[in-house]
Amino acid sequence: MQLARRMGALLLNHMQRYSYSPTGALRWKRDITEYTDCIHGFDAQSADDSFTELSSLVNILLVAPERLLGLIDGSLRISHQQALKYIKLREDFKSAKIGSSTLAMLFAND
Repeated sequence: MQLARRMGALLLNHMQRYSYSPTGALRWKRDITEYTDCIHGFDAQSADDSFTELSSLVNILLVAPERLLGLIDGSLRISHQQALKYIKLREDFKSAKIGSSTLAMLFAND
């Protein structure tokens, strides 16, 4: 389903244009969930996969800073370099700390 894949890519590009507070991230997650539910109705597996991946990436914006490493290395299984472009969208990117390191310090060095 070409339309659904394009819509997924458009939403991913749109997501990367903003920074997210916890409330904004929660709203964005809800919106993506609604889009995903709509796409499920078309019964197109490739489109479902695209939206499921997008929904998983939104979790980077939602989880507590101390849970990011587990999410990225565990369920998402993406490189820290890939994750960094989404972590930078967090409002707390420069201020949140894990131990004595900020997110910027932890992920920029990988």
